[in-house]
Order: sequence, then structure tokens, then C-alpha cells
Amino acid sequence: MIEGLAVRSLLGRLAVEWADRAEVCEADEPPGWVEIVPRNPRAACLRIDYEPDGGEEVWVGIFVEHEQPGIPAFSEEWEVGTLEDLEALVRAVAAGDVQARFGPGRQMVEVHLADGTVDGSTGYDFPVGCLPLPGWRRRAEVVRFEAYT
Repeated sequence: MIEGLAVRSLLGRLAVEWADRAEVCEADEPPGWVEIVPRNPRAACLRIDYEPDGGEEVWVGIFVEHEQPGIPAFSEEWEVGTLEDLEALVRAVAAGDVQARFGPGRQMVEVHLADGTVDGSTGYDFPVGCLPLPGWRRRAEVVRFEAYT
């Protein structure tokens, strides 16, 4: 379980540290919804969803809200287990260690963490994404995001 106060503290530190590189925005509704939007348009945006009063789940999403040349609009999210995992993931995205693969009806996001592991998620669109497509990852269009600068 990750405490909401610990997540808020981490986000506050990142907002100060990245003041010249990204904007950390906490939404009024729903509570615990935070977006980190980099100033570099070729860097990946982050969405963090946590329970401010304490809870059992923290979700992280990587997204591109507005399509750009070579980068389609998409959103992919997954659950994070510890505060340390959350910080490692957020810092890896800010360092540009994230890529997305796009195939017919599906996308996959991979974040390469400093310890050498890879975290991420795969999403499927209905109905095309429900069909098996062997080898789609090898043939997929790959987008490598840049660092927050």
C-alpha cells in the first residue's frame, strides 16, 4: 500500500526539481489525479492516479493527448506497487527511457528503468485488438520519446 501523503510529497519534490522542464498539475476532480506535462513536445506525458487519503492502488499512465508528426495520440496505464517503483518509473520517463509500439488495434508502452528492468503495459482496442496477430511487436511502429529538457 502506498500512502497518499507520500505520493503527494514525491510529486511536490518533482514539481520543484522539474520546474523548468515540466508542469506538475493536480486536478480538482477527481482528487488524486495528477498530470506531469513536459515542456518538450516529443517527451511522454505522465498521469498518476492515487488516493489522497490513503488507499491500496496507485496507477501510472503514459499518454500523448494530441497527435503529433510521428506520434499518435494514445494512453496506456498500469498499477505501481511501491513508492520506490513509482519514483523510478517517473524518473525513467523524464530521462526519455520510454518507447511505445503501435500495431493494428493495439499499443505497448515500455519504460526502461535505471536498474535494467522494463516496466509497461499493452492495450488493445475493440474489436481489432481482440484478434490474434502473431509478430505484431516486431513489425510495429516504434516511437522513442525524448527526455524532459
